[in-house]
Amino acid sequence: MPQQRVLTLIAPKIAPALAQAAGEETARWPELAKLAGRGSVRALELSARDMSRWQLTLLERLGLGSEPARYPVAAVLRSGDEGRRAEGFWMQATPMHWLAGLDTLDAVRLEGESAIERSEREQLFEPIAGHLGSAGLELVKASSGEWLVRSERAWEVLTTSPETASAGPLEEAMPRGRDSVPLERLMTELQMILHEHPVNTSRARRGMPEVNAIWLHGVGSLSELPERALPDAFGDELYLRGLYAVHGQRVQALPGDAAGLVAAMRKEAIAVLDTEYLDELERRWLAPLRRALSRGALAQVDLVLGRWLVRVRRGALLKFWRKGRAPAQWASC
Repeated sequence: MPQQRVLTLIAPKIAPALAQAAGEETARWPELAKLAGRGSVRALELSARDMSRWQLTLLERLGLGSEPARYPVAAVLRSGDEGRRAEGFWMQATPMHWLAGLDTLDAVRLEGESAIERSEREQLFEPIAGHLGSAGLELVKASSGEWLVRSERAWEVLTTSPETASAGPLEEAMPRGRDSVPLERLMTELQMILHEHPVNTSRARRGMPEVNAIWLHGVGSLSELPERALPDAFGDELYLRGLYAVHGQRVQALPGDAAGLVAAMRKEAIAVLDTEYLDELERRWLAPLRRALSRGALAQVDLVLGRWLVRVRRGALLKFWRKGRAPAQWASC
């Protein structure tokens, strides 16, 4: 029935824009503020060492969150590219910026305004691939732009996601396990290749942080997993597609806006957006979702935005006395 339909909307790339909005005093996005004010806002825990918040939340929504280690990020991404369960051992290689302080070394993710351009990735690919090849590893370009690394052997190592690595001192995020020393040595060697690379010379001239590290993470291989029924899913994000491919199912194309999405979904649905901009999120997704809640086409909407979960039930929209909550106010929720 329409009133029972629940939608989880995930926007993995919105975090930089949301962080910038949190520093602004004025509420420039009234739909977002209204939904947050009428509903509830809570911070998502970074509880999985080698997985981002949104990936772990996605697993939980799909009923797969009890054993996140069974879904290593790189192997799932490869599965999304292949449309079936990926064979072999995989890692993800993410370019980052390491910032040296007085007493610590910090990892900075290159996203938002400091994101790596496609042309820069192309220039960096060959030297990185060549060095990894000399170590018996193959660097592979995923269709989404991510770099994946195939290994003929399994590495006994625990790694850390870029989100976890950037949340605290880098020393605490370094690899652990029997193969941690060779993996850390490999990352050090890749730093030397990046040193004074023309890409970094150009970025420095533009006042952009250098690409001075390649972070290897998301390691593992996929075991045989029983197929299970998953809710309707929409989007082109590789990790989403990979999870469904592992369980023998397909992800549907994402409609152009939330009105089309609501029309296409059945009882429960997951949608992963590619947008980086709050203006687009506001216009194409949040405004239509609020209207769908108001008329009873949806019973609940969960918004996974960066490190925040905004939950809005239909009845909450009737609480007109509640003021809007801009991102700058979320930390006090």
